[in-house]
Amino acid sequence: MYAKARSTLKIQMKKLLLKKQFYIIDKQYKLAENEKQTSTNLVKILARCLKMFDAQNEVFKIIHLIEERLERVTAIKKEQRREEPDAERFKKLYQETVRFSVRILTEIRVLKSIEKTLARPFVFNGDMYDGDHMHDQNRRLRLQILMLCPKTAETPEMRMFMQPGGDLSDTRKLKREDYELREKEELWSSSSEEQDSEVEAEFENFKSVGRVSLDKVKSQPSELHRVRTLNTSV
Repeated sequence: MYAKARSTLKIQMKKLLLKKQFYIIDKQYKLAENEKQTSTNLVKILARCLKMFDAQNEVFKIIHLIEERLERVTAIKKEQRREEPDAERFKKLYQETVRFSVRILTEIRVLKSIEKTLARPFVFNGDMYDGDHMHDQNRRLRLQILMLCPKTAETPEMRMFMQPGGDLSDTRKLKREDYELREKEELWSSSSEEQDSEVEAEFENFKSVGRVSLDKVKSQPSELHRVRTLNTSV
């Protein structure tokens, strides 16, 4: 029982890219030593296994939400390239993008609260989702939409704005510098377009192997290798 619990914990932490942290815990509690195989330590191992299972489910959920958000971002970019962009579609897609952004940040906070070894930046496909990535992208997308469809500026959907910390607000309650272009920042900069192209290419590749639903990701734990986290000590 003790050996199975220890092996399960090792496997679960390896799936979450916490192999280094497992060996630190293993050494701290001396889990491999016979004299330490007590009922107290067994309970500790089982409790941590449960946390790792909860953390894995939370990661699956976050990946699923990121996929949904990327789908909206890609749709906005495609709409921008049309000769006559649909203002109503723009508003709907932007609103959904912002809402998914807020949900992603909320779930990342939940993930970090499950286990202290997971209190680290959440990086997926090179983008830090608990940093400024989504905020900056949402801000730029909003301004691009307003340039193409200026009449949407005063609609409830386009007044919706996610602040850097993840709080949902209304642009009327914010300072202009909070949601407008920053100094020396270009709305349609070449660097941003390159980034957008990379996002589209990645998403199209993602779709080419089939739509990744939450259930499918759960049946393929190997998807977790796509989540990159920064190593920190326990």
